[in-house]
Amino acid sequence: MKSKPVLGFANQKGGVGKTTWSKIFSEYLAIVQGKDTLGIDIDSQTSFTARFFGINKNPITDYKEPPLHPYFDPNNADGWDGKSSIADIFFGKIPKPYPTKIERLDLIPSDEGNLFKAENVKRQEMADKVYGQLYNFINLQDVQKSYDIFVIDTPPAKGPLTISAFKAMTHLVIPLEIELQAIEGLTGLLQLWKQEAMSRPTDFPLHLVGILPNKVHSRRATDKDLLQELRSDPGYGNYIMPVQMVDRTEIPLCDLEQKTIFQYPDSNPAKQEAMEVCNYIYGRIFQ
Repeated sequence: MKSKPVLGFANQKGGVGKTTWSKIFSEYLAIVQGKDTLGIDIDSQTSFTARFFGINKNPITDYKEPPLHPYFDPNNADGWDGKSSIADIFFGKIPKPYPTKIERLDLIPSDEGNLFKAENVKRQEMADKVYGQLYNFINLQDVQKSYDIFVIDTPPAKGPLTISAFKAMTHLVIPLEIELQAIEGLTGLLQLWKQEAMSRPTDFPLHLVGILPNKVHSRRATDKDLLQELRSDPGYGNYIMPVQMVDRTEIPLCDLEQKTIFQYPDSNPAKQEAMEVCNYIYGRIFQ
């Protein structure tokens, strides 16, 4: 069976829009394109999970953990505690996707404590116990049959969990806030993409969809100048997407109000920009 598309949003710096775009594009796939979509939160910060389910904390460890699965039956649990997360793949278990309020969109939550454990296995065990496990899970026959596409929100670091995500991806988007610190971190991430892409067999490439300018301040001259410099830079210019997202209030409001940008009227500028970005990414993946 040919692997379905697996899109990852990645950047070494936090706060640039990885989780925001994981959420927006997952919603776009399900709502606009009618694709059966599985979101995967492999970031121990659990932000992608929180966008859909809120945050639960273990009263003993204080670690953030997934909520009870809606299909959990304590009278027929068979030893299951009712919680599932992407961390299960690192401990010999198959995670159970959670339905969201959006039809056709499921999510496998993060689990802060167990992802920390996965990241801290001995270095010599990384390849066997961490690096290939997300790829193995996504390519299970039942999982491939259930979904049209997978969207991964990655940690803001080049650690074992990010490497595991890269090895599962078929496509990569790098959200980028237009400020010097974020731009300086691009080189390392592009190197990680090139290293992974070069190690792939020809029938399983890793495509860089592009670098997505995000939270752009349309009236701030430095943003315009930095973006222009990036577009003309021989190292980055060819990768910068022709679309962008301006820093708009609707985006954080959607998170606070547990709604989607696609509920706004078509005349709303934030929705228009989100549609342009999503249409571009979708076209690069499916066309």
